[in-house]
Amino acid sequence: MKTQIKANVEVISCIAQKDWVNDVLEAGADAIYCGLQNTSWHNKKIEFSWKDLIDLSQVIHEKGKKLYLAINRNLSQDNIEEILEYMPLFEDKSFNAIIVSDWGLIKAIREKSSEVSIHLSANTACVNTWDFELAKELDVNRVIFSSTLNLNWIKYIVDRYEFEWEAISYGSNCINEVKHCLCYLKKQNEKKEFFCSKQYRLFNEEVLEPMQQNDYLRLGKGTFTGEIARKYFELGIYNWKIEGRAKSISHIIHGTKVLKSIANELCLNNEKDYYKSYSSNYSV
Repeated sequence: MKTQIKANVEVISCIAQKDWVNDVLEAGADAIYCGLQNTSWHNKKIEFSWKDLIDLSQVIHEKGKKLYLAINRNLSQDNIEEILEYMPLFEDKSFNAIIVSDWGLIKAIREKSSEVSIHLSANTACVNTWDFELAKELDVNRVIFSSTLNLNWIKYIVDRYEFEWEAISYGSNCINEVKHCLCYLKKQNEKKEFFCSKQYRLFNEEVLEPMQQNDYLRLGKGTFTGEIARKYFELGIYNWKIEGRAKSISHIIHGTKVLKSIANELCLNNEKDYYKSYSSNYSV
């Protein structure tokens, strides 16, 4: 059965330094996400203070783009209380959304405000129907799919629930949906040490790419050429994320250009309305 879908892609890129922002926007990013100090798994050097984030917000919004704040770890009571103090910045759209992996923070935000746009992080690993029901109860706006979900399962979820959907479309997480470190799996096989920042290229070649034997693991060459985005488009996922805050600016810019080019090719990001016939190749 074919249905008419109005599609508009959002290419979501990232930055690890303030002076990257103009180059990433020029590459074609529609939105940028970045981290708050002491609230993610990343090194503090690639995260920002509240002051830096407010400054970035002004630059990004002046160019008509969006800023998302990523809070990607389980948080202490003090962390959550600090974030709640800054809720007015989300309500007035200084930050267009907050990307969250801590269910407690989501509940705390919703108790304080119904206006804040909440995106459920891929690090939350929202993978089963009970997860999605809980996200629905907490009025989550957008779900970012885990890096290793079966495409058939994604289709089932997308057809069943009414969220905004986002997926990592260039680059990839280095953990799977049950929080297993993929570097560790490789290390177990060959007793080889991996260091995320220094051996990322080796990790791509020897861990991720061989895993893409079928559509079960959405990793490897498909995500490093952006071609996976075409599959997401077929599934009705129009928010495409570049994974790469811990990577180089050249990786981020290249990924942004790749996804923007694919979006333009599919007539998604121009000014005219575009309707496509949607007929999925996936079945559960």
